[in-house]
Amino acid sequence: MQLIGESDPVTGEPLTVLYSPADSRTMQMVGGQSDATVLENIIIDGSNSAVAGGIYMLDTASPGPRLTNCIIRNCTWNSHGAGLRLHNAHPNLIGCTIESSTSLPDSMHGAAIYLFGGASVDAFECELRLNQANSGGAIYADQNTGLFIDTCILEGNTSTRTQSPDSPESTSNPSEIQRSNTFLLYTSEAADQALG
Repeated sequence: MQLIGESDPVTGEPLTVLYSPADSRTMQMVGGQSDATVLENIIIDGSNSAVAGGIYMLDTASPGPRLTNCIIRNCTWNSHGAGLRLHNAHPNLIGCTIESSTSLPDSMHGAAIYLFGGASVDAFECELRLNQANSGGAIYADQNTGLFIDTCILEGNTSTRTQSPDSPESTSNPSEIQRSNTFLLYTSEAADQALG
């Protein structure tokens, strides 16, 4: 599958918008999608409904789907990963933005990106900003996951949970990245600051 939208010829910003349906995810990729699955110049917008999610991926190939110059925004979801939820999925994000998304209720994690069950994500030149969850406002990585961040910006993400700095699952800034049993490779200055 290839879904390639229009982009502004001057700014390069994506112009094609997919609005999330009420009480549902905009897109689900379940079972075997590879890097031949491409989303490019697409905006996924959850502002159409009080509860609407971005993308859910389950059991993709590795490497998995490729998202380039996409924006996922304004998603509110009653579980982990309002913007992007990955379960044994392995996408590549290039120049993408995930913003203004919230995982509810108070016990949910990883509003922008939630990884679990062996998932991994490669993110290059992405922005994760203004997302809110119980912990890991930007990213929550759990259950043998891999997180590869290169030249990304993480800013203004918040965690509603206050946590002791010496907690075994705590990072120095749980508002940005929360991880447990996760391989983390990062070269981003913002990620470096988030992890202390």
